[in-house]
Amino acid sequence: LHFDRARDIFLAGCYTALRHSDYSRIGPEHIKGNHLEIITYKNQKKVRIPIRPELRTILNKWENRIPKMTSQELGRYIKEIGKMAGIDDHIEIKESKGGRDIDSIKYKYELITTHTARRSAATNMYYSKMTVKDIMAITGHSKIETLEMYIGKDDQKRDQRIQESSFFKGSSHLKVV
Repeated sequence: LHFDRARDIFLAGCYTALRHSDYSRIGPEHIKGNHLEIITYKNQKKVRIPIRPELRTILNKWENRIPKMTSQELGRYIKEIGKMAGIDDHIEIKESKGGRDIDSIKYKYELITTHTARRSAATNMYYSKMTVKDIMAITGHSKIETLEMYIGKDDQKRDQRIQESSFFKGSSHLKVV
């Protein structure tokens, strides 16, 4: 039951791009038709987020609220879930400890945190061709530079998106400005 709850809580973050402090408190009062409306803790911004069908399923399962679990508990469970799911690539990490830079190798599942859901959501929105301004309206970011730090870099997807743009297909009329 703990893994089931943890998975659903984490996925709520993946489907909303909210911080754990926000997605963990979603309740019936935040559901407005096919949207969530919630005032975020960190910056007190009201965000409006469409409810994906997968999130609707989770909300229905838990009586229109996200189940409760501390950030620490969730962090432990999602790492275990990641390990069971085979998210076990080796990742080189550079850390600073005691003023010294230390290189280490970790399993990717060890790096999964509650914030991974938010970053994953922003990245998936970006690569699904949602505009940066629309993503910012959902995440509550006020600076593009901050949002850009969230978006995972995928050169192959970027190249594909650029090639598929009407600019490089020659299907758009160009203007001299």
